Amino acid sequence: MKSVENYAVPCGSCQHCCKHEWIFLKPEEGDVIELYETVDIISPGTGRPAKALAHKPNGDCIYLSASGCTIHGRHPAVCRAFDCRRFFLQVRNLPRTERRRQMREVTRFQETFDIGKRMQDDFPV
Repeated sequence: MKSVENYAVPCGSCQHCCKHEWIFLKPEEGDVIELYETVDIISPGTGRPAKALAHKPNGDCIYLSASGCTIHGRHPAVCRAFDCRRFFLQVRNLPRTERRRQMREVTRFQETFDIGKRMQDDFPV
């Protein structure tokens, strides 16, 4: 099997990651902050100030339209790198107690896991 880096992520019309998620910018990975409409937030992972794409009032990414991402092709590094299939594979290898803890505590964890499983079944990594 080839690694996921050799393929585009088969998101199709999913848009799960574009809704109610902070999309953090990573200048160290080539994101030019000035190209995006951003907000200043504290990163839950580091506890430090960070820039994220702005949200619409409903929680969707500011760049999400009815037809999909309006900045595809210049979307942030995290958008280019995240693959729910890999997320599923990583999570299923966690000890059961840790997996259950995260499913209880992390918003949308279970939903992302389930989408990743379906995508892995349809488009194996």
